[in-house]
Amino acid sequence: MGIPALRLLAVGHEIIDSWWNMSLRADFWRLYLNREAGAALRHPGGTTPLLPDSCWLVPAGCEARAVCARPVRHLYAHIELIGWSTAWVARSF
Repeated sequence: MGIPALRLLAVGHEIIDSWWNMSLRADFWRLYLNREAGAALRHPGGTTPLLPDSCWLVPAGCEARAVCARPVRHLYAHIELIGWSTAWVARSF
C-alpha cells in the first residue's frame, strides 16, 4: 500500500453566491475557509453554517449539500488521501 500521503487536486479562491448549490458527495476531501458568513452545509443532521475565518474539513463521500445566500470570499482545497486505511479514516474522522 505504501506510505500514506495527500494529493492536492485543486486549490483556488473565488466569490461564491447563490449558484454555489451542489452535492458535495465526491471521492476527495474538501477544505474550506470563508471570509464572510453566508455559506452553509446541509446534511442529514441539519445545517452547519460555515463561520468566517474558520477552516472546515468535508470528508469524501459525505452526504452534504453546499448552499450560499450571499456573496462570500471562499478559499478551497480538494485533497485525495492515498494509501490511508479506509477503516482508520472512518474511525478517526
